[in-house]
Amino acid sequence: MRHRSTIPALALLALAGSLAAGCSSTATPSSSATAPTTSAAAATSSAASSAAALPAADCTIIKPISGGAIATLMPIQSESGTAAASAMGRYLAQLDSALGHLTSAQAKADLGAYIAALSHATSTASQAAVTSALQKLSADCP
Repeated sequence: MRHRSTIPALALLALAGSLAAGCSSTATPSSSATAPTTSAAAATSSAASSAAALPAADCTIIKPISGGAIATLMPIQSESGTAAASAMGRYLAQLDSALGHLTSAQAKADLGAYIAALSHATSTASQAAVTSALQKLSADCP
């Protein structure tokens, strides 16, 4: 039996679409179904991040993670089970290392939520948690 510990292609594509919809000021027909959820999550994230701005040092760590997440995850989904698990393990180890360098409790909590969401993402049902955590990271350091 082949166990795949990475996000399936459909989940990654949906995640990419959700993130793109959240960053866009206008909704497209293909993203209109996710726009209310994405807009609500983005509004909540923006309100939370504006209430307590993260230190610049934390943002230098978080920005590359949130900005490069899709480019990092997309190639993993096309790899074989063993290679994908290994690549995901390396990515999660990099995220854990970055977590150790953060200084604020909020930054640690937000990156920890992203790591946890990715660690448990095995289907499209997991997409909401990954999307929410990644959007929060993006809102933390715009």
